[in-house]
Amino acid sequence: FILAANSFMQHPTAYQYNPELGRVELLNFGDVLTQNTAVFAFLHVMAGAFLVSGALVAGIAAWYLVRGRSTDMARACVKFGAWTILVASVGISWTGDSEAKIMVQQQPMKMAAAEALYETAAPASFSIFTVGTLDGSKPLFSIDIPHGLSFLATGTLDGEVQGINNLQAQYEQQFGPGDYKPNIPMAYWMFRLMIGVGMLASVFALWALWATRK
Repeated sequence: FILAANSFMQHPTAYQYNPELGRVELLNFGDVLTQNTAVFAFLHVMAGAFLVSGALVAGIAAWYLVRGRSTDMARACVKFGAWTILVASVGISWTGDSEAKIMVQQQPMKMAAAEALYETAAPASFSIFTVGTLDGSKPLFSIDIPHGLSFLATGTLDGEVQGINNLQAQYEQQFGPGDYKPNIPMAYWMFRLMIGVGMLASVFALWALWATRK
């Protein structure tokens, strides 16, 4: 329900505006539950839950192995947890990629902030490391993968991705004066922390399977 409500707020679906009451009214809750934002967010969260569960099982079992306790059971649990992590990682990657493409359409400022993309670009590079000004208005230093963000956002190597400053100007013209930019350092680094932790879990799973192969 929380995922559906969050998706409704981000991308209104199945609603109408009632001018007499001055409010937006929901028409079909089923359409909200099955819209693409809600579906892929749900699948992404579920895949993440399996990854965390697999890591918990593998981690506890690995501790038993190190301590030399119930080694046969522990070795089997390490393998089970590691395979769960790897399968969940595939699900996370697929749903995350799908969510990114949806985000470009529904919340372009969110994607621009997560990538510290200040100016609209086609093709757009994927930022591995970026340092920007304190007011978040422009980058000072960046290490990029050419065409990476275009592929992530649009599925093509030359796709256009809107930038923070361009979207800020567009929103000011559309909605009036205001600061429509999120906390860019927070969005940028939390996005990378999320990806980094997932990759670290996958590396641990591969190492655990190798270490317990015999």
